[in-house]
Amino acid sequence: MATKTERWVCSILGAVLNIWQGHEKAKANNEVYTFGKVLTRGLLGAGGGLAVAEIFGEPNNTVNYTGYDGKPKVYHGVTFDYRIDKRVAEHIRDGKKFTRVVYDYPKPRSEALVLEKKNILQDRPKYNIQHNSN
Repeated sequence: MATKTERWVCSILGAVLNIWQGHEKAKANNEVYTFGKVLTRGLLGAGGGLAVAEIFGEPNNTVNYTGYDGKPKVYHGVTFDYRIDKRVAEHIRDGKKFTRVVYDYPKPRSEALVLEKKNILQDRPKYNIQHNSN
C-alpha cells in the first residue's frame, strides 16, 4: 500500500536506525560490533521500515485505463478502482466513443498520475486534452 519511494526510504531509514542503535548499544557495553550483527540489524531494520511504509503509505486504490476506438488508443485516464465502470459511462455520456476499455492493477494515486501523463505524451490520444497540447 505504499509507493516505491516510500518503501525505499522507510527500508533504508529503518536499516540505518537499527544499525546505529546496535552500534550505540555495543559501545555502551564494551562489546565488539561484528559484521554479522550489523547485517542482522540492518535486515531487521529494513523489514521494520518496510512494514511501517506499508501500514502508513499511500493506498493502492487507483487504476490507469485506456479507451480504444477499434485499434487506436483514443483516451488515457485514471480513476479509483471501485468506480471504473461509472467513469467509462461518464466518458460515453460526454460523447467519447470507445469500442473497448482496458485497465490495469490498483496502485498509489501518485504513481497512476505519473503513468497517465507518460502514456498521454507518448500516444497523443485524440480525446485527451491535458498533457496533449503542443
